[in-house]
Amino acid sequence: MNNCYKGDKCLCVEGVLVKNGFRCAFCLVYGAHTREDKLAVWEELSFLSGLYQVTFCYMGDFNEITQVEERKGASTLPVSAVEFKAWMQEMELVDLALSDRMFTWFRGQSCNRIDRVLVSLEWIEEFPDIRLKGGPRGLSDHCPLIVDVTRVRVGPRPFWSLDSWFTHDGFLRTVREEWRRIGDVQFIDKLKALTVPLGRWHRDNFGNMDGRITRFEKEIKKVDDLVSNGVYDGTMEARRKALLSEAEATELDLLSSVEEIKDAVWDCGSTKAPDSNGYNMNFIKKCWEEDAEGYAWFSRGDSECLCEGQKNSRWGPDCLRNCALAKVKKKSSAIIKLDFQKAYDRVKWSFVDIVLHKMGFGLKWREWIKECVCSASMSVLINGSPSKPLKMERGLRQGDPLSPFLFVLVVDVLHRIIGEAVRNGCIAPLLVGRDDIELSHLQFADDTILFCPPEETTIRNYK
Repeated sequence: MNNCYKGDKCLCVEGVLVKNGFRCAFCLVYGAHTREDKLAVWEELSFLSGLYQVTFCYMGDFNEITQVEERKGASTLPVSAVEFKAWMQEMELVDLALSDRMFTWFRGQSCNRIDRVLVSLEWIEEFPDIRLKGGPRGLSDHCPLIVDVTRVRVGPRPFWSLDSWFTHDGFLRTVREEWRRIGDVQFIDKLKALTVPLGRWHRDNFGNMDGRITRFEKEIKKVDDLVSNGVYDGTMEARRKALLSEAEATELDLLSSVEEIKDAVWDCGSTKAPDSNGYNMNFIKKCWEEDAEGYAWFSRGDSECLCEGQKNSRWGPDCLRNCALAKVKKKSSAIIKLDFQKAYDRVKWSFVDIVLHKMGFGLKWREWIKECVCSASMSVLINGSPSKPLKMERGLRQGDPLSPFLFVLVVDVLHRIIGEAVRNGCIAPLLVGRDDIELSHLQFADDTILFCPPEETTIRNYK
């Protein structure tokens, strides 16, 4: 990889393919929703093409169709679709044909083909046998797209523990025997060593798993085909702030007992994984009695990733959306809905620590939280094999039980800022009811609604 670029709606990497020395760029795209924003995305993608001067492959959810047939029930193309086709022609891009299905997005009776892969002409010349097919949709609204040139596995398959193992009568006995055979080594090393015999046991007892999954994927595709052809059954969709006292702060700094950690583990979803080592919470629960102290340490230390989740947003003009006038008890009023873009992904770790400090949390507790948040990393599956871990620099991981709580504390700062602005007279609240109760804002997680009289000064101060 030579260069990389990250925009609001795209992620681009430019470099050379090791196998054949082909210089190119891959660009992942997530299309905008409004016509104006879509035009801005197409302009940004054109800029990238001129910047790198290489053969491009754009792929992702463009949120746009190119033919009437690509949207079920449509009779005309929207203006944004015509503009999208014009941009493709100007860029001399080829829209790879999808041969095995009509649509890539399904929700209820709605079907669209909004996911696509666009490549330069030079790409077709380099890979004349290139094909595009849809992968199994599973429980997602979108079908993944698979660009088939030549598939080469670059490493071993990653290890995953499967819930189906616990349906086998001999599984727990195998775990106990292998755990004792490995002997007295460090707990993490013991888990790594256990993956080898478990892999052998899986092949011996669940060797036909891939075939069964393939059959289920075919069943899901049949359902998608029925919806595409107008046959719909409603049952298909079913498948588918207060400051801390010193005593409270001190209590938080105490180490959790094994029983408390066990209760926390049992509250976690069994299919969730606290780390990228392949062991999910169901495995830890089922095998807890084999080494309770070890699993408790694992959950408390290496995986205080029993705590982490989404991400905050910045405050600025881009947050203001959907400003509407309303009538409240015959009073003209303004309601402003704030839309935090990628809210959890933009939380600064240093700001989280500052907020916790200001709210009275002790140093030890803040260090624990910092370890949970800052230890986050991710890997990219390349042809089914995980790459080296990539270190994250900000944001709260989605799905982590701790993240919503941290995000609420961070967003509470906005609540305090608005309250101070009301007290200082910079913002006039809305007066409601007979008692003229002051209403300036409502908050729930990353959703915020602002209320005020339709006064230009107040709205400008909000902005």
